[in-house]
Amino acid sequence: MTWNRRAVVLAVPVLVLLVSVVGGWALSQSSDNVDANLTTPGTEQFPTIGTNANNTGKKFPFVEVTDNATGEAGIISPAGKPMVVNFWYSTCEPCKREMPALSAASLKYGSQVDFVGINP
Repeated sequence: MTWNRRAVVLAVPVLVLLVSVVGGWALSQSSDNVDANLTTPGTEQFPTIGTNANNTGKKFPFVEVTDNATGEAGIISPAGKPMVVNFWYSTCEPCKREMPALSAASLKYGSQVDFVGINP
């Protein structure tokens, strides 16, 4: 084997190893912080989609729901106080991160506000 061929055969694995080490280090430095920051508002993902009309003073309609686990039907009915209806999904990471804040709010304001969680 000639010197040039030996140099290439030795240099390629060393170069691959070097790129792997540098790439692994760079990936380890990136932030995977997935903690929810519930104190700072974010930007809207779809700013053209408006919110519902102001329903102040209007009655919330009765809504019938079915519990998928038990098959039992239930009715979400207003009790004359504000209601937080949270649609979430059990494998949704942002949903899981916001649940402690909603739970704390429910404990704090539960006598003044109804909290309903719907997991489709």
